[in-house]
Amino acid sequence: MYDSIAAIRVRDPKSAHAVAKYIAGATIEEINLELSDLTGYFAEDGALHHAHWYGSGLAGLGIIPGEITSERQLRRILQMIDPTSNVKLPSSAHRKPTVSAFDLTISHTKDDSLFMFMLSPSELLEAQAFQDIAFHAGLDALEEEASVVRRGTDGIYKRRSSGLIIVERDHFLARPVNGLAAPSVHRHALIMNISEYEGEYTALDSKRIFNMKAIAGAVAGQRYRELMAQRFGLEYERTSKGVHRIKGFDSAVRDKMSARKFVILDKLLEDGLSPDSFKDRAKVQKDSREGKCSNDPSGGDWAVEYMREEGITKDSVIAMSQRFGQAEQEALDEIRRDQAWLQRRFGSCPSDP
Repeated sequence: MYDSIAAIRVRDPKSAHAVAKYIAGATIEEINLELSDLTGYFAEDGALHHAHWYGSGLAGLGIIPGEITSERQLRRILQMIDPTSNVKLPSSAHRKPTVSAFDLTISHTKDDSLFMFMLSPSELLEAQAFQDIAFHAGLDALEEEASVVRRGTDGIYKRRSSGLIIVERDHFLARPVNGLAAPSVHRHALIMNISEYEGEYTALDSKRIFNMKAIAGAVAGQRYRELMAQRFGLEYERTSKGVHRIKGFDSAVRDKMSARKFVILDKLLEDGLSPDSFKDRAKVQKDSREGKCSNDPSGGDWAVEYMREEGITKDSVIAMSQRFGQAEQEALDEIRRDQAWLQRRFGSCPSDP
């Protein structure tokens, strides 16, 4: 899975009713937002797929993990106000943290996103349950290492806190290109930049959050692949770039459904910018947006129809994956047989003196 993180600064603590803006960023960047934009994005009323709370730090706030996130709850916590009693949270800090939250995004590879769109409604529910298990495994690993607050002048002391306070929300599509949004399943985990230690709430040690993001993504990816392999028989391979792909998946279809990636690359080259620069990529991603990601999976129906016309279905992907996996295993078996024959015929190679 891919991972990215953005540090979010909330500017206006008063307004609370505007329609949410999309929070974006495939690199580490800082985003300034009105409070209403942030709370609306993560806790829109009537949304197709609601945001939910997660993290051990919720216990002290009277919120149950898995509970649907309300805009009022989120707005209050961002202002360091108890979401239930509406009184200020106890804090030894002289001011609120400059950074209000961290938006960690964990994204499926294109292969896994497309495969999810091929599933029947009942199978999709299973895959989404696997996604919850996997993403929570990643967040648990993050919490284990990064639930640490700063205390003292300039945060010189580090103390393990009671846990993270997180809002989770899923999205299913990439930003549209020429009006069409391709499947791109990803989850935003909005990590509040406060946590409790000895009855007081102060800022997290942000370096640990940033340093652990890749671990969280790797843990989530590994667990998800294990569950999908067990349930659907999928086999995966790791590319030279460290990306895990479904074996035998049609690369032409993958590229067809990755139009947003090529728009960004073309714009980088057109403007004379570097594809290897975080700053350049962040700028182009922002400047080349056509619209925001949809939270309605039906927006990807065109992609499912295109794949069906190309003869690509859930069953064909599984069959091709297993065929490639079997061919790979047969090749390895042949190598082992040759090695065994050489061992019997010529014996062991002499050891170096």
